[in-house]
Amino acid sequence: MYYGYCRIPHSAGGGWTSAVELETPQDVWSYINLQKTLFPEVRITDVDDYIVAHAQAGRIVFPHKWAEKEKA
Repeated sequence: MYYGYCRIPHSAGGGWTSAVELETPQDVWSYINLQKTLFPEVRITDVDDYIVAHAQAGRIVFPHKWAEKEKA
């Protein structure tokens, strides 16, 4: 299980959306690719709250393998 969060633009205190539950790595890939164009920052965490995927300014920056895919 994974959880997706998006930074709300121009929110006081740098607010984030509520968590969206994502079940598979494919769900994570689809979610981050959709949301990265709509929000300035997207983070995906695992059940232990570790960041497993991260996008900023419309680009995936972590994991590095995914970031490399975008360059291709």
